[in-house]
Amino acid sequence: MKAVILCAGYGTRVLPLTNYLPKPLFPIFGKPIIDNIIFHLKSLNISEFCINTHHLADKIKNYVLSNTKFNATFNFSYEPQILGIAGGIGNIKEFLHSEDIFIVHNGDILSNINLEPAIEFHKRENAIITLILHDYKTFNKVTLSSPLSPNKTNNNISSINAPANPKSLAFTGISIMSNKILDFLPNNKTSADIIPVYNKLIDLHAIKGYISQNHFWSDIGTPESYLETHKSIIFNKINLSIPLPSGNIYIGEGSNIPKTTILNGFVSIGQNCIIGDNVVLENCIVWDNITIANNTKDKNKIFFGNSSFQLE
Repeated sequence: MKAVILCAGYGTRVLPLTNYLPKPLFPIFGKPIIDNIIFHLKSLNISEFCINTHHLADKIKNYVLSNTKFNATFNFSYEPQILGIAGGIGNIKEFLHSEDIFIVHNGDILSNINLEPAIEFHKRENAIITLILHDYKTFNKVTLSSPLSPNKTNNNISSINAPANPKSLAFTGISIMSNKILDFLPNNKTSADIIPVYNKLIDLHAIKGYISQNHFWSDIGTPESYLETHKSIIFNKINLSIPLPSGNIYIGEGSNIPKTTILNGFVSIGQNCIIGDNVVLENCIVWDNITIANNTKDKNKIFFGNSSFQLE
């Protein structure tokens, strides 16, 4: 089985952070989001990946190819102009045509969803696409044709962008697709949205919803959610596919932390950072190669590049 990681977004909701890094490379306690995605998918014995890229594409490609820790084969599909999800997947038909099923995973999603039962559900239901769904009120827009039911039954999707209702759930950004989907996608380098494809499959009763429960999931869609994700991981003791600090503080290799530094709440400090004397940080994220001046006192702040972002 192969996997597609969708990394061709603009990252506009997370500006100005994405002026320096694309979202898939945002560090989570020192490890990029894409690390968790790759290792999570490798647990399913997936060893071949295709990553589509656009914004800061070379940074993603160089990072992935320079890390032998992944022990996998990577293909890259650079999109000078964003093709959309349907166009992006259609652009790599040659990579996918030999696979009965494959996984498609958004590049800005951090989760520990158990994908094995979702794959079994997809096979059992003979679906063309299975969207992995969950109850997340902020994004509940996918409606099932029957009341929410266990995944042993036929969960047909009836609408993708409906107003929230008792039958609606949120798409996790992870889907399982059968080879037949390639017949519904455009040819190479053609821009196309995925929603019309979903709607065709709704008419054919060929798009299903697998309901996942009791998992951790975060959409790194805003600076606020990026900061909140760190807090949730630490204080809820979440297990992911990347190593996490045993306590509430992470300090990367090569960073200098004076004895006068006070770190409260959760704090993540990247590699090769220089922290001045008498610095007090609370609930802060510090990216690699950052210098923080003496006597700095900050709370709920992200330090990145040569700038910082203050949250309430």
